[in-house]
Amino acid sequence: MRRTVLSIMISVVCVASLISAVIAAGPPISSMTGGNKHNLSSLNTAQSVKFKALPGDPRSTQICIFCHTPHHAASKLVLWNRNDPTRTFGHYSSPQLVIDDPDMRSKTLFGEPKGSARLCLSCHDGETALGSLVNQPQIAFPSGFSRVEYMNYSGHHPVSFVYNQDVLLALTQRRPLEQFKLPDPAGKVKLDGQQMMQCTSCHDPHQSWSDGTELNTDLSSRVPFWVDEKHDLVCLACHNIVLNP
Repeated sequence: MRRTVLSIMISVVCVASLISAVIAAGPPISSMTGGNKHNLSSLNTAQSVKFKALPGDPRSTQICIFCHTPHHAASKLVLWNRNDPTRTFGHYSSPQLVIDDPDMRSKTLFGEPKGSARLCLSCHDGETALGSLVNQPQIAFPSGFSRVEYMNYSGHHPVSFVYNQDVLLALTQRRPLEQFKLPDPAGKVKLDGQQMMQCTSCHDPHQSWSDGTELNTDLSSRVPFWVDEKHDLVCLACHNIVLNP
């Protein structure tokens, strides 16, 4: 009996050590007082854009509640606590953008942001109050910080388009001087379940990788939340460029 208990204790310690090692090996996750700009808690000492401290109301000191809720969520997949944006965003386009060619639309489904990109836009639409939640009464922000700047997609990297083998073939045939590839499924840059490139393919709102080479010591500038510490590697997941030839 004593040997069985000892074995269980050893197993628990080993599992705990393994979990700790995995966490330590990953990117820095947003903490209660850390500098991640998606942490809107009133306890976040490194940010000025945050909820007001509300005496007697614990919501202002929470982190997850700003985006997620375990009950009555708008989206069950990620327990989303924000409403879908209603404005028209448009999308990036140029004469050289193959995925936006008329005959490619049926393959890429490129158009208005969709899927997980719209979750990002439920804050970054320039209209919806940050404290406006689905499962909670609105939470107050300091004056001037009730909304974030509008994310105008017409001037940014395209998102919400199918990027599969057919699209890759069309890209390489039409733009032979550029080299493209599909991201490695085992890598950090990932497509969504519909094989679409989304905001979250390159950015992880829960962590704080900053300037592409190492963690920025200035907590207030830890953006744009790359999925990899070296943001060149994020680009190279799809753009097959030879560095320093």
